[in-house]
Amino acid sequence: MTIRYIITPQTAAHHYLVKLVFTARTQSHCLTLPVWIPGSYMVREFSKNIIKLSATHNSQAVISHQVDKNKWLLEGLTTGDQVEVSYNVYAHEYGIRTAFLDAKRGYFNPTSLCLSVAGYEDETHQVQFVDLPADWQVACGLAADEDEIFSAQDYDELIDSPFELGTFERLEFSVAGVNHYL
Repeated sequence: MTIRYIITPQTAAHHYLVKLVFTARTQSHCLTLPVWIPGSYMVREFSKNIIKLSATHNSQAVISHQVDKNKWLLEGLTTGDQVEVSYNVYAHEYGIRTAFLDAKRGYFNPTSLCLSVAGYEDETHQVQFVDLPADWQVACGLAADEDEIFSAQDYDELIDSPFELGTFERLEFSVAGVNHYL
């Protein structure tokens, strides 16, 4: 099973529109956002930037409510149905641990944007971007396929892989037979 994040940068509003897609295994699912980031284990408040979360399955609204500062509960699901969760993330905090977006560039750690689906942490997680500005590129340590879909073997690998968006020069070089990108 694959968990997919479809991310649309909304540069004028400093928002990332995120669509999280997964298949329901039970009639309710819990979604969480970390309160820490790999390498910096202070308690963070990433969830404060989530705006207007809603969910659907079979084009029908799903009951969703925030149960604490970084946790949402989806109820009334049908096992086996595809669930789509949509939410905006405010991203105008310039720093290496959070999310930023303006007309020139975007940056985020998935701990700031990518809700975890409880029980699915060991599944493949994919990130796809839509409606990027025409000249923007994406840089990330995750492998991407020919359609620019970035894949992580699990949620832990995903949240340890920041993304840079914008116009930049990509340099390649090899050291001891290992390819590197800058």
